[in-house]
Amino acid sequence: MKKIKYIFLIGMLAVAATAFVACNDDDDATPPATFELVNAGSYDIAELDEKDFIVSTIDFTTNSSWRVYSDKIWVLFSTTEDGDYFNDLSGVGGAHKIYMKITNDARTFEPAGAKVAFSYGSEEYEFGTIYRHAKSHSSEIIDENNNSVDEVVIDATASATIAIKASYDYGIKSYPEWIAEPTLYNGSYILNVIDEFVPYALAGDFVIASTDGSVEHTYPINYAGMNPSVMRIEGDYSPWGWEVALDGKTFRYEGTSLEGETEEIVVENSIPFTVKCFNYDYTLVCATENSDGSIKVAADAWLTANEDAAAKGALTVCAKPYAATDARSRKGYLFAVPTGIYDDFMAAMKSAADAVTFVDEHIDYVLIEATQKDIFAPDGFVVTDATGAAVECTAETEGDLYTWVSSELSVTDIYSITGVYGNTYTVNLLITPDEGNPAFAIYDADGVVPSRRWGSPTISKNADGYFELKLKVPAASSFTKPLILRIHRNNVNIKALIVKPVNNLF
Repeated sequence: MKKIKYIFLIGMLAVAATAFVACNDDDDATPPATFELVNAGSYDIAELDEKDFIVSTIDFTTNSSWRVYSDKIWVLFSTTEDGDYFNDLSGVGGAHKIYMKITNDARTFEPAGAKVAFSYGSEEYEFGTIYRHAKSHSSEIIDENNNSVDEVVIDATASATIAIKASYDYGIKSYPEWIAEPTLYNGSYILNVIDEFVPYALAGDFVIASTDGSVEHTYPINYAGMNPSVMRIEGDYSPWGWEVALDGKTFRYEGTSLEGETEEIVVENSIPFTVKCFNYDYTLVCATENSDGSIKVAADAWLTANEDAAAKGALTVCAKPYAATDARSRKGYLFAVPTGIYDDFMAAMKSAADAVTFVDEHIDYVLIEATQKDIFAPDGFVVTDATGAAVECTAETEGDLYTWVSSELSVTDIYSITGVYGNTYTVNLLITPDEGNPAFAIYDADGVVPSRRWGSPTISKNADGYFELKLKVPAASSFTKPLILRIHRNNVNIKALIVKPVNNLF
């Protein structure tokens, strides 16, 4: 029995050995790893100039595990078109479709190639090299409206803001001499026309270049010049409220000091201004404001300006002498009118209803508003007696009478004389028809005084063109308190004369 059992075990080992040998024979018969490229999708590498990436497909079959990879970071793979992409991808045997993404990552201005290959089993299949051409040197100008433009346009404001987009590191190489150095602000450049060039329409080139100097791009830059209807007037003095001496040599007006105090400004001979308009093309127009408030071109331009040949737009306003006769003064304006609107300006003046409205509508063209008169004449009033002798007329600046009259009439031009009982006085108001017709009222602290008590005075115009009136001082019994002569125009008080009794206690 023991011998039979041993023989059985030996037989079993023999079978096992045979089986083992048979298994090894089967391994030797395993087919080799295979790879077949079924289809490679097409793509246009030029699309990378417009897109961030392009995607193509690769269909293949293999009986082995596999791996696809690229030696550049800009070629990636995924098993789904919208999935995550990797620099290499692997799988098991079978039929497969994978997606290959070619990107613009790490793109330079030199051409480059990426090797793509499959490994399967112990073998490798070279798919090929993906060639990507060099990145182009491109740039564009973006205007204030975020539009890409072919040229830089600066409008009549003389300023523009642009942004520059480029595929390379760049700098501004050059720009026209009439442009100030561009200022970088919030990623954009501010371009300003230099002041002395502002009036003109101009054109030039705006050039950007790569920092290595290998490439540059040129864009036209055009400035439209000033709006033909715009006039800019500047100066150290106000254009308003000037008074000019009869000889035309002295100009004066009331201005405000730096401390806010009212002060008298006096300028001798002429007043400087600067003007600026399209191509410095303008016409000076002198207009007269008539006593009825109308306006018309002066028959004789008595307000003029001398232009400085060496400094464009610099001029000095002058006045011609005035021989005052019946009209003791004249009022007018000097306008600087751009040629582009001259015809419309003149037509508007011809049809203007009044000077105030016309000037308000054309205020930007006013160089100066001036009244020419005897600015050295006495202030207030000139008073003479029946013989023509001058009567002392004193300016009142303080005291009870000044306080009463100034608060009552809201005026500060207050003067006084002493009235002798029974005497007649001629009071020259020093107001001319050009300034508007004045009116008067006579009263004392107790109320209105009948004018007949004072000779029933009326206003008339004297030989010199001034308004005047005559007063006859009543008897002492009728004149015991100071009298107020209120001068007004359209019920707006202008000034006042106080007539004091000879026994004045005030």
